[in-house]
Amino acid sequence: MIESLFQRKNFYYVYIATNDMRSKCAVGLSGSLRVLLGQWAGPLYNSPECCHLVYYEAFESADAAIKKEKELRKLSKQKMHHFITAHNREWVCLNDTILEKKKPVKSI
Repeated sequence: MIESLFQRKNFYYVYIATNDMRSKCAVGLSGSLRVLLGQWAGPLYNSPECCHLVYYEAFESADAAIKKEKELRKLSKQKMHHFITAHNREWVCLNDTILEKKKPVKSI
């Protein structure tokens, strides 16, 4: 019982990021959105074109996360835009929201 209190739960995050103009989207998978955002902002990382997180979803299973990532990658540009708008109507950049959270992020 006590051991389970100290076990860290791993999440796998599928995310969509976009550029300033919202003309390109990048789909990815990460074990930590905070680390990913830190890498994007870090001096060793050439600022990625798509660095505005507009969607993410957490999975406890790596297989489920990979499946979702593949589904999103298959979407046409138009369907991708509809998907993002359905989950984040104003395409609000979620970077600061992720960086401010202390606990694992479930999903939006």
